[in-house]
Amino acid sequence: MRTMGEALVRGKLNLWQNYGNSHPTQPPRFSQWANLIGDPSMDIWVEQPRALNVAYDEVLTQGTNSIVINVTDADGQAVEDAWVTIRQGADVVFETGYSNAAGQITHFFDPASTGTIDLTVTKPDYIPHLGDFALTGAPGVTHQSTVVNTDIIAGNTVNFALIAKNHTTQTANGVSGTISTESNYINITSPTSNFGNINAGATAESISDYVIQIDPDTPSGHRAIFLFTTTDAALNEWESRFSL
Repeated sequence: MRTMGEALVRGKLNLWQNYGNSHPTQPPRFSQWANLIGDPSMDIWVEQPRALNVAYDEVLTQGTNSIVINVTDADGQAVEDAWVTIRQGADVVFETGYSNAAGQITHFFDPASTGTIDLTVTKPDYIPHLGDFALTGAPGVTHQSTVVNTDIIAGNTVNFALIAKNHTTQTANGVSGTISTESNYINITSPTSNFGNINAGATAESISDYVIQIDPDTPSGHRAIFLFTTTDAALNEWESRFSL
């Protein structure tokens, strides 16, 4: 049992199991008296709650499109299946999911997002983490969209172009972008492309395609997350992400 509602229902079942035959009129009577005044979905702790250590960047570049959250316990061990949610306002930003075996999850959001976004991490028998992060860092040149030119299936070589947007207030000269991934099923054969000069607020498509090879043994539904690192002639560097 993990919620107040489940505990209440279990108590009513116990009434029937113990008194249903000997006193058949009593279980329904006492079941009607036993009411839960509150939220039946509220989680309950069944052991002494433990602490969650949640690591993430608290200030992100304006124009970025993702955040990486790492969840560990008091001993520094990865916490799998922690429920991680980010939200802003009336679901202006809303993404939710569970940490993987490494205790990590990446949440994506609209690169036009600004301001502060709430972040909540929960797991049964752990103390919830309530935090936030701000999209108030200096703007940069980041991933805008992906144009895939080949079917993304196991065993294929996939060519795709990336579109980058300059969120700064001045021209970014000599922009280039390099991709990388931690996926064991992806081999990147062409990791870098140039974008030329990108005017303030404008977008540009990669001049040459990026190329990856997908392992024939890639499981169905596998989602590979790529880090997209952009630089310009002034040696500025920005990071954003995309997935395939």
